[in-house]
This record gives sequence, structure tokens and C-alpha cells, in this order.
Amino acid sequence: MKNFLVVSLCAAWLASTAVPAQETVRTIVTVGGSYWNASYTAQDEDGEDLYEYGTGNLFGPYLSINHGKWNFGASLYFGKIPVEETNFDDMKRTDLNFTVGYRVHPNINLFAGLKFLTWTQEGSFDWYNQYGYLVDTYEYEETFKAPLFGAGVGGTLPLGTSGLYAFGSVSYLMGSTTYHVDINSTETDESLEEDSEGDLECGLFTLNLGLGYRFASGLGINLGYRGDIIEQSGDVATSLYEWEVDNQLGVKGLVVTISYTFK
Repeated sequence: MKNFLVVSLCAAWLASTAVPAQETVRTIVTVGGSYWNASYTAQDEDGEDLYEYGTGNLFGPYLSINHGKWNFGASLYFGKIPVEETNFDDMKRTDLNFTVGYRVHPNINLFAGLKFLTWTQEGSFDWYNQYGYLVDTYEYEETFKAPLFGAGVGGTLPLGTSGLYAFGSVSYLMGSTTYHVDINSTETDESLEEDSEGDLECGLFTLNLGLGYRFASGLGINLGYRGDIIEQSGDVATSLYEWEVDNQLGVKGLVVTISYTFK
């Protein structure tokens, strides 16, 4: 009887150690807002600047949901970037992002991404005939819209035992740009409208680097650098003119994000 009791106790102990208790999977939600001090560049295939742009201000909300090793992220940037050319108004840009990721290591995350990118420019130009006489002045609005799909990798590196950490991510996305131009005459009230669907093939490389600090209360702040480089090529034609597009667009600058993590 004594030996049976000892064997039973040993068997119970082995069973408790062989099957670990199941860990509770937590869902962690972080919300915040970002400010991007973004400079815009547009260069042709030879690296020459197409127009002179200034530095603009982009703002937007941020959301992150972590459930175990899976995570979901969403962010939005919107704002204006000044154009130094006199016949252009400020360029309007909207950047909507979604990601779904899986953490393969406590500090490394693989993710798939979807980006909806829109930028719009308004301006005017004079139209002359073959003898050099002014025929008309046209006001126009150009809009580029690009849904882009891709993947990337991100990571964090704790710095010491406090809440300080370094972060970074890179990704590459592909898709097609829908180009739309709306041209209106200021003299005859005639309107021309042309669409070019999917003529511009796009490839987008993104880079994010910086430092962050998370307080014990859940409040966090990130300071970093973000760069988006998009290459596009194709043919665009309207009723008035046509041209071949082969350029590189860049939006780069410092980003500040303030967030709060709900525990």
C-alpha cells in the first residue's frame, strides 16, 4: 500500500510537469496619433527634379491590436505639401495603411500590407496656337490613386531594462496607379475629361527607423524617420497632350507618434 501511494504521487507529479498549464492569450490594444514632417521629391529617369516642392505637414490616427503572436495595424496620413512652381497649388496627399502580421520572435514581426495612396494637384496652364497667340487658359486637376499590396518585416530592440527601445521596419509593395485628369476651359466653359486606367505600374519601398519609450502607465512616444519611395512608369494621354511617365517619387521626413496602450 505504501509503495502504491509513492508510485501514485510520483505519477501525479510527472503528469503535472509533462503538461504545462495553458497560457492565457492576451489582446493588447494601442491607439494614438502621428505627425509626419514630410518633404516631397519627384525625379525623372535621369535623376533630374521635375518640380520644386517644399516640406508639408501630414497628420493621422494610429491603431494596433495584438492577440498572441498575431497583430493588426492601421494608420492614416493626410495633409498638404507645397509646390514651389507658380502654376501649381499645394499637393494633397492621403495615405491609408493596413497590415496583418505574425510575430516569429518576441522582437521580430512578419507582415502583409495593403496601402491606398492618393495624391492630387491643381493648377492652370495657357494654350497657344501655332502662331504663338494665346488661345485659352485651362484649369486642371490631376489625381493619382494607387492600391498597393506587399509584405515586410519589422522589429523592436529593448534598450536596457527601462521602457526605451529601438524600432524599424522595411516593406515593398506593388500595384497600378489610376490616373485621372479633369481639364476645364476658362474662356469657353468647355470641359474635357480623360481617364487612364492602370497605365502606370508602381513599386513602393518603405523604411521606418527610430526610438520609442513606453511609460508604465501605458503612454508611449516614438520619434523616427519615415521614407516612402515609389517608382512608376507607363504612358498617359489626354485629348490635349500625351507623355511617357518614368519617374521616382519620394516622401521622407521625421515622424512623431504619441500613443496609449490599454492594459
